[in-house]
Amino acid sequence: MPFVKIDLPAILMPEYGQAISDAVQTALVDCFHIPMGDRFQVLTPHAPEQMVITEQLNGLTHGHLWCLVNITCNHGRTAPMKQTLFAQISRQIAAVSPIASADVIIYIVEMCPDNSSVVVAA
Repeated sequence: MPFVKIDLPAILMPEYGQAISDAVQTALVDCFHIPMGDRFQVLTPHAPEQMVITEQLNGLTHGHLWCLVNITCNHGRTAPMKQTLFAQISRQIAAVSPIASADVIIYIVEMCPDNSSVVVAA
């Protein structure tokens, strides 16, 4: 059960929030092989002054429209799986919104299953 937090500019929420959420979910299903119905997401819109990003870093220039995708999940995915997920999320968000793929910032926090209150019925 990945838990996903998506922070994005408030101006994008009404028109693109659902599409961005769907893009992340599709990538999780494709890359981490979770069931489509396993969806726990929180989208948080922010005013421009609440989102601060370095304009240039490591050769990338970031625009004023960007989003942060924080995925908390059980440990066990390989580095190639994560890299594939990062690429698919950034491509899909760029395809469904005005956010450039370089402006999709993604990070994963891994945990042990016993660090979650989600219980699977026996």
